[in-house]
Amino acid sequence: MLILPLLMLASTPVHAGPFTIQVVTEPAARERAQEFIREVSAREPFRQLIAQRGLVIRPQATVIDDLGCRGGYLGITRLAQCELSRVSDACAGTDFCPVYTAVPTIGAGNQFNPISSVTFPWTTMLHEMVHSFGFTDEYGYTPTEAPVYCGQRDWPNGHWDGDTNQFPSKRSAEAACRRRIPWCAKAIATGTPVTHRRADGSYASGTPTPVTGCPSSDLGVYLGGSCQNMPGQAWRPYFCPSVMGHPELGEDLCEVSRRHLVIARSPDLLPAYYQEVIFNEVVRRKRLRGLRFQATIPGTMNEDFRYGVPNIDRLRHPSGPLPDLCQGEVAKAQPRARGIASPTTSASGCLHK
Repeated sequence: MLILPLLMLASTPVHAGPFTIQVVTEPAARERAQEFIREVSAREPFRQLIAQRGLVIRPQATVIDDLGCRGGYLGITRLAQCELSRVSDACAGTDFCPVYTAVPTIGAGNQFNPISSVTFPWTTMLHEMVHSFGFTDEYGYTPTEAPVYCGQRDWPNGHWDGDTNQFPSKRSAEAACRRRIPWCAKAIATGTPVTHRRADGSYASGTPTPVTGCPSSDLGVYLGGSCQNMPGQAWRPYFCPSVMGHPELGEDLCEVSRRHLVIARSPDLLPAYYQEVIFNEVVRRKRLRGLRFQATIPGTMNEDFRYGVPNIDRLRHPSGPLPDLCQGEVAKAQPRARGIASPTTSASGCLHK
């Protein structure tokens, strides 16, 4: 049985006090779990939630000998299942309980217990955590994965659909964009175009590539990867790679752990729109008062930084090489890319998509 990824949060019992996160790990993944705790605690919006006493991330992961994790759910090798009954005591009284396993190269999202492997960098668990707040993947699904992954259409903060994307006027296209895409009105308010004119004179949703290249903090309506090989369109809030991926930065272009290590060094890891939605959801869910979100200015980036995405790296470095980290994968890339799984959960509580 599939359960909606974020809507179920509203019916979850509210514990008194701040939003509490407890990480659970198998012994061999303890160091990775501790790294995740340190990194997330220092990053927005979690840092300011902690500072305003709206969030507690317990400083030590709970170690459990065997979580019964395995890959291969629904025939997808990297898609994880775990025996969640084994973490119930450690997770009791918490609002969010990420799970680390020593089983290599598996992971999955889940509204309460996202899972990641010790072989992935800490950003992979952050990716799964962001899924829990209703955001979709932004990399391309393979034709095999898309029918499975795109069955979940009720993502409160992400969007894809099979509706028409052709309108007689810019006004009608913008009206449809506001109605269909959760962040479209906010993008319009910032002055970003959210539509473009087609060759036949009609209008369609979609923001042009930022002229400044990456990094870019321009919130818009950019064509996504995920469900594009299904009938319809997928959209993402930012053009540049984020922790949720990029249509041209998938597993075929740069294997998951390497891809996330590249993205981790970018100031666009978790852009402002994601931060604000997560902040507000924590406040809403815990019924907190007096907390205020403050958008932060992205950090500076070393001029030699490469994303590992050819068209983006050419914008920043017209004649520069791709990073050694991803060159081998880029050279043998397939047209469609793969990435980390996004969340659903079964009635038995196993993590899968």
